[in-house]
Amino acid sequence: MKHSSPLLGYFGHHKGATVWIRSIIKQVCKIVGLNHVAVSNVSAFNQDLAAFVDQNNIDFISYTNAKFEYVQPLEPFKGFHVIRDPRDIVVSAYFSHLRTHPIKGWSELVEFRDRLQSVSKDEGLILEMDFRRKSFDDMYDWNYSSKYIKELKMEDLIQNPQKGFADIFKYLELLRSSSFLELAVQRGLESFAMFSRRPFKHNPKASTELDDISEKQLEKIVRANDFSVKSGGRKPGEEDLNSHFRKGIAGDWKNHFNQQHIDYFKEQYGDLLIKLGYEQDKNW
Repeated sequence: MKHSSPLLGYFGHHKGATVWIRSIIKQVCKIVGLNHVAVSNVSAFNQDLAAFVDQNNIDFISYTNAKFEYVQPLEPFKGFHVIRDPRDIVVSAYFSHLRTHPIKGWSELVEFRDRLQSVSKDEGLILEMDFRRKSFDDMYDWNYSSKYIKELKMEDLIQNPQKGFADIFKYLELLRSSSFLELAVQRGLESFAMFSRRPFKHNPKASTELDDISEKQLEKIVRANDFSVKSGGRKPGEEDLNSHFRKGIAGDWKNHFNQQHIDYFKEQYGDLLIKLGYEQDKNW
């Protein structure tokens, strides 16, 4: 698949901070003039992501239930992939599916929520582990050595979001020391038009906006999407079971897994933890 300019991409998995990351990408793309589109399931692109990108003239694709088999045909591109400790995904998904996750367009969740609400938390966590199987299979089958994809862990990203997102957008070549206007002059207006996939038209106001793009502006976007802002003033670790932004920390599985959960998770997904680097063996 060939593009007139480098396709950019973000690839994630359900309950892996996808809402947070996608929101920041959306705001950055609005500023730099890139056509950003987000999809979460194969029905949105009829099982052909490459054709969907071409047909919709997409500059930046966010795919938040990512399967590598649909991503590979996009090559060559430049993207990043974020994973999260699958044990924390189970806990986050359990509370989300129990109360807060929207059910519109997800008929399977309607039935599953009824099941979760009819059992104890301990049983519900086991049910959630089974419900996550497809997503965990996608994480296991992912190609973690693709030269087109920067691999990241959510746990590292939330430790220092400002540095993390600066590194991401530098990698994607959307954050530069020079302004986008200066970059346009360096490359020539024609190449700049090709990069943006739109005919270049001089617009003094737009030029000013492009000239203001900087790390400082990215910092402002990241701050506006901080957990404390999205949660209504709570700090990470302060829990609200009725909020989509429930707790905002890593390692929360330790507060909810009992020995039964640990044993079942090791049996079902122990190899996944090792492959992703969250454990060295099954003796955790």
